[in-house]
Amino acid sequence: MMRCSTSLRRTRGARWFALTVVMWLVVAGAAMAAPKKAPEKEAAPTKSYVTSYLVVIIFLGAGLMAVLRPSTRSDTVSTRRHDDEE
Repeated sequence: MMRCSTSLRRTRGARWFALTVVMWLVVAGAAMAAPKKAPEKEAAPTKSYVTSYLVVIIFLGAGLMAVLRPSTRSDTVSTRRHDDEE
């Protein structure tokens, strides 16, 4: 009984290996038989987005400075020491 299951495992492994080799040959054959591509022409230059990104970054920075500006904070930092609390 043990011998039968071992031979089935070997057969199953051999089948998977054979299937893998056949599929590789099919794909490799199709890839080698494909016609050669013509060299592509260089694309025309597109619009640069550096200016628009720079404007957005400037506005974000100005907004953060307006929100996080320390001069408009209502609470002030106290400089009390532990000795003063007692």
